[in-house]
Amino acid sequence: MHEQNLDSYVVRVRAQLPESPLVAARRADAAESTPPHTAGVAGRDDIDTDITRPAPTARESQPNGIDETAVERALAGDHITYDDLTAVEQQEVIRRLTARGASIHDIAAQLSTTKRTVFRRRASVGAA
Repeated sequence: MHEQNLDSYVVRVRAQLPESPLVAARRADAAESTPPHTAGVAGRDDIDTDITRPAPTARESQPNGIDETAVERALAGDHITYDDLTAVEQQEVIRRLTARGASIHDIAAQLSTTKRTVFRRRASVGAA
């Protein structure tokens, strides 16, 4: 009972005290930098206001889902790994390398993947 009276007394006394200049300055700065719809909510940022949408990449703009640049780089051995390609591009690269006469071992080495992966992909396109 005594603690409740003390707590209510502290609350009343603090309400009567003038605000320190430092606290007033911080409150003013926060009010200026806070958007109106988030006023009173400390630390909130409106996540919808500063999002910029990236321009569509070549991969997104291809109608068949194949980025020819990625495929050509993989065929040329330009440090493009199997995992860097989409499933459709993986299939296309393996199909083209198989058509050129590359062995499973050579394709796996060029794409930094396993021979088993190349074997399965070849089998799925009927080029085993």
